[in-house]
Amino acid sequence: MLGATLRALAVRAHKKGLELVCQQRPEVPDAMIGDAGRLRQVLLNLVGNAIKFTERGEIVVLVENAAEPAPEGEVLLRFAVTDTGIGIPPEKKAKIFQAFEQEDTSTTRKYGGTGLGLTIAARLVALMGGQISVDSAPGRGSTFAFTARFGLQPHPSETTAASPTVVLCGLPVLIVDDNATNRHILEEWLRGYAMAPTVADDGVTAMAALWRGIAQGRPYPLALLDGRMPDIDGLALAAKIRQQAELSATRFILLTSGDRPGDLTRARQLGVSAALLKPLQQRELLQAILRVMGHQGEPEGVPVSPAVVRPATPEGLVGVPLRMLVAEDNDFNRDLLEHILARLGLSAAMAVNGREALALLEREPFDLLLLDIHMPELDGFQVVGAIRERERTAGGHLPVIALTARSRKEDPERCLRAGMDEYLAKPFTAADLWAAIDRVLRTHPPRQPPRLDLLDAPVLLAACGGDPAMLRKMCRALQSRVPEYLATVRDALHDQDALRLRQAAHKFYGMLSAFSTAAGDQAADLEDVATHRLLPEALPIVEQLDRCATELARLAGGLTIETLRKQAEPADDPNRTASP
Repeated sequence: MLGATLRALAVRAHKKGLELVCQQRPEVPDAMIGDAGRLRQVLLNLVGNAIKFTERGEIVVLVENAAEPAPEGEVLLRFAVTDTGIGIPPEKKAKIFQAFEQEDTSTTRKYGGTGLGLTIAARLVALMGGQISVDSAPGRGSTFAFTARFGLQPHPSETTAASPTVVLCGLPVLIVDDNATNRHILEEWLRGYAMAPTVADDGVTAMAALWRGIAQGRPYPLALLDGRMPDIDGLALAAKIRQQAELSATRFILLTSGDRPGDLTRARQLGVSAALLKPLQQRELLQAILRVMGHQGEPEGVPVSPAVVRPATPEGLVGVPLRMLVAEDNDFNRDLLEHILARLGLSAAMAVNGREALALLEREPFDLLLLDIHMPELDGFQVVGAIRERERTAGGHLPVIALTARSRKEDPERCLRAGMDEYLAKPFTAADLWAAIDRVLRTHPPRQPPRLDLLDAPVLLAACGGDPAMLRKMCRALQSRVPEYLATVRDALHDQDALRLRQAAHKFYGMLSAFSTAAGDQAADLEDVATHRLLPEALPIVEQLDRCATELARLAGGLTIETLRKQAEPADDPNRTASP
């Protein structure tokens, strides 16, 4: 849960040039019983504020066991979110968790304030049996810390993460990262797994360490390279290393923000073995090192494709489930495709021929079709012809990537002329497939599924304090202001007025976040886009925001405290599992 939550915020941090770092102490249990929804909401609020109020530097999220003892069968965790932002004056700290306290201050005018967010966070922390505090001073950043109580799993699942194979013991690893916090955490993790890490903060120091290793007869088999550094980025450093024959045995893992899709081809050419998205998770890093150095975990009998280096997921697709269909008549090819998709973190429904593919498309919607051209009964051209014919009357456009084993010069043109969007010749790598998927989805993004979880009942209950009169007041305000706010947003976008758009999006965020994390995040994304004057990227966000806000206003019409409590009941299920 922790990794997924921070990944959702990482795009916003990386846009501002900030490092978002996560450190979970080894003693923290992997699986616990608690309210994952409340924990996620608090982290989203605190980390989101840290990003908003920090212009340069880093945000570090630390998870550790709290100093206070917990009853048997429970654990009390401490979460700390530390930033290098503007800080908070002493006279403001006592009031910062009170609603509307920051309204109309100079900080609010410049950065947007926090509105109800910290008040709601404090209430959610209390519901998790913990307390929240802040340590801050102007000019030296802030640390927001809170505790939360969780139950321990009576029979935790076994894990081998703490017992890496012998191939890693004593392994020399070079860590190259300009951020001191990242270097410290990575070094600590690798030493915990009995590896022998050396750290370098720039390309010059890294090259010196590599040559020193050669001279001492102890070369570095593995280097972890930060994708973004001021003097030389990770891929440029990899290229420099590859120019030296003596250093050719070093393997690379790229630590990337995932925001430069053009790096894919370059990384493949340089032989980068794997890429990990920041903020890193300790277990994920270990698994990647095991794969790269020991070739662990690959299924027997399935050809291993070259390393997967994924470009950035388009921002509008982050967190959106991708519904894929594969039409392939060959058993081996279907198994191989399923394996490649799994390595990319994807899955798909499988059709064994063209007729079955069309039948599945009649029954349920899909966002992407991987279509083998040469199949019995109906071949790929007949299938795509039927799909495009149906779309002429029903509307829509299903992206189709053609797959063929007979690559002839005229095949790509023929496929595109028939109505397919991309063409891949077999055999292809996982990286080739992801690049094709990435290109197609940037042009034809998947349809947003209905948001059954759009309304955050626990958050709204906390915001209104369980008071029916306050709930009615909030709902009436939402219903009356949504059309007004949407009109203001659209007018500002139409006039290409970035300042007015940022202000309108911020006001929208303050209202929507009390009702819905998803809608609040969309308003915050719009505010970020306007702040950085990236107005061409605003239209799809505005369209999503319009749909969500309109639906929220509709839902608000019949809300009662009893309805909210019923919706919140699953979150209070004692058997629900949460894990940082």
